[in-house]
Amino acid sequence: MRFRGFIFAALIAATLNGCATAAQQQAGTIKTTIQAAAAASKECFTVVRPKPEYAALLPHIPAPENNWQPTMAQLADDHYATEEEAKLLAAFHDEIDTCRRPNFEKIANVAPSVGVILTDVVIDADEITLQVIKRQITWGEANHKIQVGNSAAEKKILAAFQELDRELTASHQAELAQRQQALDALAQWAQQQQMINAINRPITTSCTHMGQVTNCTTN
Repeated sequence: MRFRGFIFAALIAATLNGCATAAQQQAGTIKTTIQAAAAASKECFTVVRPKPEYAALLPHIPAPENNWQPTMAQLADDHYATEEEAKLLAAFHDEIDTCRRPNFEKIANVAPSVGVILTDVVIDADEITLQVIKRQITWGEANHKIQVGNSAAEKKILAAFQELDRELTASHQAELAQRQQALDALAQWAQQQQMINAINRPITTSCTHMGQVTNCTTN
């Protein structure tokens, strides 16, 4: 009984020092995955955008030094894409999409609500790109639409992360409460075992003799 009690004591210690909750582990996975995916997507644009074959598109595409935001000149551009620019834009889109889409899928796997928003952003951006290629809208109109869409998406993504944070916090607190309940139950069990051990302890009697007097004690 004492050995079994020692095992449970070890389990209690392990729980007290314990592993991160499932919510903490999930939060860590989400954070590292999104950081890696965002960095990879940024790297994708950084590598593809300055390629010599896309030089004719650079005046129309927001630059990293401007935090990927269109300049006033780009927003005011009332030119339609030329036939050559339309072909280049199609090729540029396909190359960007090849390295961008897998990163969005990784985010969707760990944070589905955010993944849905990103998917909508991509669909809307693709539609705008198609309109430019078909010369249905100007470069300035395209940049304005993308800017507005990105701004709205950022607010949605922030709200999605806040909701996810609330869910993970609730899950974390619930698991901590369950752990505490388990610890309380184990502590009560250990106390009961000590009482049982005390009752089941063998009774021994020892006696000492001094002349004609005998003194006996019971343990």
